[in-house]
Amino acid sequence: MKTHSFIGPATGAQAAAVTSFGARRALRKLVLSVGAAMLAFGSASAFAWSQHGTAYTSRGVYNEGHAGSCGGGSCSHAGGVVGPYGGLATNTGTITRNAPGQFSNSGTATGRYGNSVQHAGDTGCAGGTCSHTGTLTGPDGKTASTSGEVTKTSAGLYSSSGSVTRANGNTVDHSASTNCAGASCSRSGTVTGADGDPVEHSGTATRVAPGVVTTSSSVTGTHGNTVTSSGTVVSTAWWRQAARPSS
Repeated sequence: MKTHSFIGPATGAQAAAVTSFGARRALRKLVLSVGAAMLAFGSASAFAWSQHGTAYTSRGVYNEGHAGSCGGGSCSHAGGVVGPYGGLATNTGTITRNAPGQFSNSGTATGRYGNSVQHAGDTGCAGGTCSHTGTLTGPDGKTASTSGEVTKTSAGLYSSSGSVTRANGNTVDHSASTNCAGASCSRSGTVTGADGDPVEHSGTATRVAPGVVTTSSSVTGTHGNTVTSSGTVVSTAWWRQAARPSS
């Protein structure tokens, strides 16, 4: 699996210094933007959360930050990823509950060079299964279609499957299973491209304290390259309640 960096590799001490400065500046920008989003979300919503994590790849280290909130039948999120050379990619979106068991989503992902992908979809849940259909539209106007479903097979056990079909007709299929017990959930799955080569992925999420969840994941590509990541999700709504002085 190829892991592309955000900006081309630097050469020489001068380039290393420039990219190091760029990485620090982009990381500060990411931290400030996520922090501002968290404060804005937390002050006006019934529930808010923040997330930060790190991915270790053969191309370097990627740092991620995200914040979101839910209130009034809608959830919004904003965040981004900073690459090892300072490139910044961002993602924003909203999920809205339209009726019992019916949801719609939309958002924008912007890459390191400013190119954006618009995504939108609809989800319906009934009888232990949630099904989703959606579209991804790139800066060139070409559209990919997505579909998938998640089913609760028994207590704490879930299965999922789906596909993404690009504008040229090539399809990527994905399937996974998730097992939740106690304070932890684990998952494993496979993504198979049009060439038939599979990519394996797995991960865990564990509640370590009220309002705090730690995560870890691993992705192994077709050539045996593995990317690992870890992170923490914090409910800022719980934090504010816990920090509030008692009367």
